[in-house]
Amino acid sequence: MSLTKKRIGEILVDGGVVTPDIIDEALQNKRFDQKIGDYLVEKGHVNESVLYDSLSDQLKIPLLDLSQLELSGSLLELFDKDLLIKYTAFPVSKVGSLITLAMEAPQDEEAVNEVAEHTGFDINAVFGLKSEILD
Repeated sequence: MSLTKKRIGEILVDGGVVTPDIIDEALQNKRFDQKIGDYLVEKGHVNESVLYDSLSDQLKIPLLDLSQLELSGSLLELFDKDLLIKYTAFPVSKVGSLITLAMEAPQDEEAVNEVAEHTGFDINAVFGLKSEILD
């Protein structure tokens, strides 16, 4: 699956969520290791739900509301916890050899491939709110 390489700032500006000036501010002021979306949420320029809704719509990747799902901790045993932390990910369900994985950045093909390689399962990567994944 080939996913767009459009940057998050472009997606948010194109979607009318923020202005180019806000993106410029974020790029100039965010910490080196901070993701631009995290900066925008932290500074109140956008709330987390709007951020992920916009990304989901633009990238055509579903957004799961993890707070509404009954999640099984047994799936966690299939994963290296460090890998889940590295990619801010949480396994949601398993059907046969397919695991649905809620991720902060499911468009990151390298991350999805690394998780698939590590587990030996096919991965259906979807968006999950970072706050819900970390909860």
